[in-house]
Amino acid sequence: MNAIKEKSDIAKHTAETANFWIAVTGTLCFLIAFNLLVNLPNNIANPIKELRDSIKQIANKNYSQRVNFMNHNEFGDLAK
Repeated sequence: MNAIKEKSDIAKHTAETANFWIAVTGTLCFLIAFNLLVNLPNNIANPIKELRDSIKQIANKNYSQRVNFMNHNEFGDLAK
C-alpha cells in the first residue's frame, strides 16, 4: 500500500510540474502572438503609406519630395 501511495505522490508531483511548465509555455506563446498581432501590421503598412504619400506628392508636381527609406529591403530598393 505504501508503494502505491509513493507512486501516486510521484505522479501528482510530475503532473503539477507539467501543468506549471505548460502554463508558462502557453503564456509565453500568447505574449509573442499578441506582440505580433499588434506590431506586425504596422511594420507592413507604414512603409507602404510613406511610399504612397511620397508618390502622391511627386504626382502633384512637388519634385522636391524624396522617397527616403534607409532599410535594405524591397522598399529601400524601390526608393533608390
